[in-house]
Amino acid sequence: MDSIRGQQAWDLHERIVENEKKRRLLMAKNAELLSRIYDNNYYQELLGDEQGKWSGYLGELNIFYSRSKVFNLVAIYKKFTDKLNITPEKWVQIPTSRLVDMLPFVTEQNAEDWFSKALTLTSRDWLIESRRAKGLITEEDQHEHRMDSYNICS
Repeated sequence: MDSIRGQQAWDLHERIVENEKKRRLLMAKNAELLSRIYDNNYYQELLGDEQGKWSGYLGELNIFYSRSKVFNLVAIYKKFTDKLNITPEKWVQIPTSRLVDMLPFVTEQNAEDWFSKALTLTSRDWLIESRRAKGLITEEDQHEHRMDSYNICS
C-alpha cells in the first residue's frame, strides 16, 4: 500500500517539475518578446497611444507583469542570452533571484562556475560568495565596529 502511495506522490511531483521547466522556458521567451516590444516602443502602438507608458502596457489584463519582474527578466535575458550567448535552457533552471545577483559579475569565462554555485550553494553560502564577487563585505570578513554613543538633547 505504501509503495503505491509513494509512486503516486512521485508521479505528481515529476509532473510539477516538468510543468515548472516549461513555465520557465516560456518566461524566458516572453522576456525576449518583452525586450523587443520595449526597445522598439511597440507598446505605444499596442496601446494605440503615442504617449503610452510601458507600465500601461504591462498592466494590461492579459499581460499583467510587474515592472520590476519584467526589468529583471529582460536584464537576465539580455545578459545571458544576448551578451554571453547562453541559451535560456541553460539558465532557466537557476532561481531568478540568483541570476539577478550574478548580473554584475558573470562573464563568459566564469559563467559555468557561477551556474554550478547557483544550483548547489545554500542560501547563506550563496550570499557570501555573491557579495564577495561584487567586492562587498561578507559576514566572514574581519571588520570592526565603533561603539560610539550619542546623547540626544531634548
